[in-house]
Amino acid sequence: MSSSQPDAQVDTELSDAIVAYVGTIHDRPDALAAHAGRRSPEELRAEIQSLMSELWGVPVDARGITVWEECRLVHDVFAPRHPELSKQAVDAMLMRYAWANR
Repeated sequence: MSSSQPDAQVDTELSDAIVAYVGTIHDRPDALAAHAGRRSPEELRAEIQSLMSELWGVPVDARGITVWEECRLVHDVFAPRHPELSKQAVDAMLMRYAWANR
């Protein structure tokens, strides 16, 4: 690997909390309690909501494309900005995004 930057360390606590939080039918803060370690459940929730706002804010010209094509475009902007998130966490957020945009 000739990259000048080392691979980012996945933030397991945040990534696991994202999967639990966005995987619930309702945004339940209690879904985060089991994943809180360095952060409180409230801190995790605030970080997740900030990330979700960023994800929803990715500018996409969605005219004439499917929701899955839109998700791919959003992924291609969002995922490189957040190497600290696991693939499962990014996928969970994108599934929530896709569900909201059906």
